[in-house]
Amino acid sequence: MASFEIDEAEFLKDYGTEATCCFEFGESPRISTYLYAFIAGPYDIFESDKEEIKNFNVPLRLMCRKSVARFLENSKEDYFNTTKSGIEYYEKTFSTPYPFAKLD
Repeated sequence: MASFEIDEAEFLKDYGTEATCCFEFGESPRISTYLYAFIAGPYDIFESDKEEIKNFNVPLRLMCRKSVARFLENSKEDYFNTTKSGIEYYEKTFSTPYPFAKLD
């Protein structure tokens, strides 16, 4: 992976005195481009209340815009159950474990 230096003054010039953060992410495993998304914003994060999801071999979290979080609260477990079932199905069908450390 190539490394590069960030010119802090250049990076911050458009932000004035606004609080700003810069993050550097580690290299990830190869993934199809149609399965990739980079999303930022004021989001709420949900985790399951059920032990079978909390103890699943792939940690699962769900994120949504804060403006719609109240609509997700009552149906979040449906998303977790569907995602867990999908991972299990594909692991079994293709005899290949889920390749990532988590699913957000």
